[in-house]
Amino acid sequence: MKRLLFVAGLVPLLMFSSLGFAAPTGGPGVPIVFQLPQGISPTGVFVQFLNTAGTMSGYYLDAKGTRKPLRVNKAYSMAEITGSQSVGGGAPANMPAVYITNFISGRIYINYGKTGLSNLGGSYQPNPSQPNDANYAVRYQYFEINGKSGAVTTNLSYIDLTAIPLSLQAINAPHASNNPQNTTARGIPLAAAAGTSATSPNSNVLPSPASMLPNPQFTRVISPQWAGTAYHDWTNYLQSTLQGKTVLLAGFFAGVGNQPSGNPLTQAQSYDFAVTFNQAGDATFTAQPDSGNGSAACVPKSMQGPGVGATNQTVTITFADLNAHVGIYGNNPSYTINNNGSIIHTPGILNDFFGRVVGDLLAGLSFGFPGSSVNFNGQPIGGLSSTQWWGGILPNGTAVSLQNTPAGQNIAFAKAQPGQPLNYHTYAGSLSGLTSGYGFPLQDRLGTNLLQFNTQQDANSYLQVSINPD
Repeated sequence: MKRLLFVAGLVPLLMFSSLGFAAPTGGPGVPIVFQLPQGISPTGVFVQFLNTAGTMSGYYLDAKGTRKPLRVNKAYSMAEITGSQSVGGGAPANMPAVYITNFISGRIYINYGKTGLSNLGGSYQPNPSQPNDANYAVRYQYFEINGKSGAVTTNLSYIDLTAIPLSLQAINAPHASNNPQNTTARGIPLAAAAGTSATSPNSNVLPSPASMLPNPQFTRVISPQWAGTAYHDWTNYLQSTLQGKTVLLAGFFAGVGNQPSGNPLTQAQSYDFAVTFNQAGDATFTAQPDSGNGSAACVPKSMQGPGVGATNQTVTITFADLNAHVGIYGNNPSYTINNNGSIIHTPGILNDFFGRVVGDLLAGLSFGFPGSSVNFNGQPIGGLSSTQWWGGILPNGTAVSLQNTPAGQNIAFAKAQPGQPLNYHTYAGSLSGLTSGYGFPLQDRLGTNLLQFNTQQDANSYLQVSINPD
């Protein structure tokens, strides 16, 4: 699996105003400051920048205060990017720091070692589970970022692995949203928690179960997407717990691109599906009468247009596709759509109406909401619709706040399926309460994972990346 996760939704750019400082040459950007644990030598911690475009613009200051351009893929030690002056904005001096003006759909890798990660570039990024990968023996963690002209969107991701505890915080940024993104645990308890999520404790630890922290040979705990056999499969949930039950998926699809889109598949509209499972664990989604309506109460009048409708709209996903490591665990199974007689087989989730509906089921199964008998507001969680699990707008226009949902009250994973460890994403569940970072891709249904701010709106603001000690 070689992929980059794209971070969407840069905040609107504002007119630059110089309040006590001038924008560094090259235009407004974002300072990024790295805070290392006490006792860790900056010569043994490296940072590298990787994105799909293979380009970026920015700089750092060396020990003499000389400005030097940043390059994608190159390894920089924290000592190398520590200058005696500020890189700009409100960033402090004498700390590892860079100044980025353009870095789109990127990952920033932090690693412990002597030389940094090797072979970055092109379509390659480290494969955390392959012994023949060039970086298999290196301990690294990444976070994701979009940064352009001072507008920043960033998030913590433990989707692939847990190795180094990171936190992100926009400093001097009163207008920032979802700030900070914290990992409260140190390295040893964070890795230990992730290690217990495998069916055989620490079988998800590399290079071996015996190398769990504080062993100096430890590199990472890998997620179910990379070590599927180390984790439970979904047989119990799909072929037992959900038999005879109906899962309700209902909400507002905001559409793709400008609205109205002119394409029913990307048009903003309501969705309302009932999902049932046969004895084999195959899922069948059936549209309800108020589904696929581009003029439903949930759709603002300026966005209204023809949706897909509710007549003869079904989706099917086989048990094999749900149970594959890219299925529920990877939130990306193949599925078949019957769009009023037009049959479409997809290789994975598409960014359209049906992709949104399928995504609701996958996220719900990962959290353990379908079939949950735990009561919330006097109703079993399994009997609520998907919007009532994590918030949003129902087809009738009713808004549901995150705080008034099981997810918003942290009633998820083991708390939604008590005594049923085979009925939720145990890896993501093990990280819950220790970090606000993603444990599975569609965990962003909660809308709390993306930290956004703008250095043009909040003068002297910068992104602080903190590394917790082990």
